[in-house]
Amino acid sequence: MKKICRTLLASVLAAVCAGSTGVWAETSVYNYDDGTSASQSSDTGTGTSYELPASNLTQGGVTLDGTSMYNGHIRLFVSKKGRFSLMTTDGDPSLTTDDKKQLLNGIGSASNTSFSTIAVDKDRYIYGENGFSQEPEYSLTDRANLSAVDYGDIHVEQVLAFSNNIATGREDVLAIQYIVTNNGKRSRQVGVRIMLDTMLGSNDKAPFRVAGVGDVTTETEFSGSNIPEYWQAFDSVANPGIISHGAFYRQGDTNPPDLVQLTNWRNVYYNPWTYYASEGTPNNDSAVTVKWEQKTLKPKETRIYTTYYGMSELTQVTAVPLSAGIYSDSAVIYTSVDSQTSLPQYHDLTVTGFIENTGKQVQTNAYLKLELPDNIRLVSGSTAEHTFDRLQPGEIKQVTWVISVKGSSKTGKYPLRLKFGSDSEPEKIIKRYVKVNPKLNNKSSLDETIVQTGDTVTVATTATGGAAPYRYSVSYKCLSQNKWYKVQDFRSTDTVEIVPDEISKYAVLVTVKDANGSTSAKVLSFTANGPLKNLSTIDKTKIHTGAGNTAKITLTAADGRGGYQYSVLYKKSTDAKWTTLQSYSDNQTVTFKPTSVGKYYLNAYVKDRSGNKVVKTFTLTVTSTLTNTSTLSASSIHIGSSATIKASCSGGQIPYQYRISYKKSTSDSWITLQSYSENTSVTLTPKTVGDYDIRVEVKDRYDTVVVKNLTLKVNTTLQNTAKISSTSIRVGSTVTVTCNASGGKGTYLYSVRYRLKDSTDWKILQNLSTKPTTVIKPPKAGNYEVRVDVKDDTGVIKEKFFSLTVKK
Repeated sequence: MKKICRTLLASVLAAVCAGSTGVWAETSVYNYDDGTSASQSSDTGTGTSYELPASNLTQGGVTLDGTSMYNGHIRLFVSKKGRFSLMTTDGDPSLTTDDKKQLLNGIGSASNTSFSTIAVDKDRYIYGENGFSQEPEYSLTDRANLSAVDYGDIHVEQVLAFSNNIATGREDVLAIQYIVTNNGKRSRQVGVRIMLDTMLGSNDKAPFRVAGVGDVTTETEFSGSNIPEYWQAFDSVANPGIISHGAFYRQGDTNPPDLVQLTNWRNVYYNPWTYYASEGTPNNDSAVTVKWEQKTLKPKETRIYTTYYGMSELTQVTAVPLSAGIYSDSAVIYTSVDSQTSLPQYHDLTVTGFIENTGKQVQTNAYLKLELPDNIRLVSGSTAEHTFDRLQPGEIKQVTWVISVKGSSKTGKYPLRLKFGSDSEPEKIIKRYVKVNPKLNNKSSLDETIVQTGDTVTVATTATGGAAPYRYSVSYKCLSQNKWYKVQDFRSTDTVEIVPDEISKYAVLVTVKDANGSTSAKVLSFTANGPLKNLSTIDKTKIHTGAGNTAKITLTAADGRGGYQYSVLYKKSTDAKWTTLQSYSDNQTVTFKPTSVGKYYLNAYVKDRSGNKVVKTFTLTVTSTLTNTSTLSASSIHIGSSATIKASCSGGQIPYQYRISYKKSTSDSWITLQSYSENTSVTLTPKTVGDYDIRVEVKDRYDTVVVKNLTLKVNTTLQNTAKISSTSIRVGSTVTVTCNASGGKGTYLYSVRYRLKDSTDWKILQNLSTKPTTVIKPPKAGNYEVRVDVKDDTGVIKEKFFSLTVKK
């Protein structure tokens, strides 16, 4: 792409450039662009005349002469520091007195007394003081001077553009615009102040004439909803030498200022951000400041700050001893459609009438009266007629009305009739016309929104409403850059072609201008990709057969021409034929569940809107299900005993490895008996009584892991606590054996037997029974041995012996 910066006046997109920053610091020395310096910046107010040099480049009625840009009405100077001044060329064609007169102080390299302040958090920057990321440059294509500055992550573009004047219908107004973008990752507090050192030819202190207020010659400020839409400056109603006009905002602007001040230039020059107007103090050296207080600017957010200054006009009747004039915008602006009536709605229009005593005698009961056609009405609060008891010679009075155009109005021109007269002067009438146009709608569109580099994107330029014929300007840029490329200036072509050569997202700005100079901008976008890419993935490359064992293919693509569709085929490595798992579809998730062991190939295809295809192949190995068959030699043992863990498995893919861990059931921490190893037998000898959890993990060749949990109960040692009632009796008497035990586990079983000590034959009285007592009655005298055995549920047997003497 040809890299030419073309930031447009109505652009809602911000460029991203890299550059230096500079913070305001008051200083008593100023260096001018021509190499000279002064101990302080001066505002001489001399009203210097300027001879137009021979032009060297002209386009569409706008000329660049190397030092300025001008058309038939106004001339713009911008210094190397980005400061600017403005003067007329031929001004108002109906006036000969306003040719080559200053509108802002300074000419050429001396354009130093008007400047703008950018506030970022706690810092205050004078625009252009510390260099540029894009130095000031005139652009015939944009009919503007363009420059850009970066204050850290805050990117600021200054656009000084010739603009259509809705009052005069001519391109005799300068739009002063700052496009601010937050390119950082955190929100910032951003504000803008534009300070204009106004001139009216050679008059550096001409009164401001503010709609709804009157003449303003002392420091005055307006804020919020009290800010007037516009102001004018002229020296006479009857014979104005030059008429200037400032619009603090235009109807339809989405970011009106918060504060405006009509003040003394020196006071605001040396207070670049905060200045409090001193009500009643003469302005003398006049200046205008337009301020937007700091507000949050989020990351990647763009905000546009605009004000307007240039020429104006009066529709007037000049006579002695009474002259009058009327001003209003020449057209109303469409805003919306009434939801109930479906009729269009328009911004209210401010109308200002002036009356001047041009004679030598006092005029009594001079009056101004506004008469409106049936489809236009006065807004509530406005009075049609105003009378002035005594109008002194040379005195000028003004009246402001607010009018509203009915939604049912047909398009066309409608007269505003201003009547004026006095006790001694007959009534006269001035007519000024207001246009009602349908809303201008930009209907432009793109034939494609996703393409590959080298493809052609066609912009279809079309519009409705407004006033035909239409002309279109088309620019585009990569969003990854800050350079605009203008494909076409305002022309009447129906289609414009763009051929992107970089992989990027693109913005296309189409601006339509109608016959009345109204514009409507529309931002379109498209993406230019590289070749089609298949980014599909599979979640597993090895699985086992059995329930729940599936592989999931996630189908994704990038680049190409969009409109992606996906297909999946599979086959066993031993097969020749492919089987379709999914035909081409926009479904992006496919599950594959193999039914037998083996190696499988899966082909994932992606196809874009143009039929381009890219395949990606996955290999899936399927084995039988891995089963953990590990066992424990005993589920319950006595303390001091051991249990053997036998690790084993089936299925899966050899070789196998086993990891064995254990813990007490009441603990959260596992103890490793064996890390992954091929060893299959591990002995556990618990040191304390309690319940134990044993975990056996088996891992096969494909790192499939199956866990088996075993439990082991460890009991205290079995104790035999049996007793006999006597150790010595006589023949014929009996001895009672009481069976008892402790420890071990479960139900105790007892065996009781006895024998003569020299005998090997035991007489069994009780064999593994729960019976707690047994009676022994020896048949003859002698020394006997009595044996009691106890057995618990774990099979452990504890025996106990007693000696018994039987006498005759």
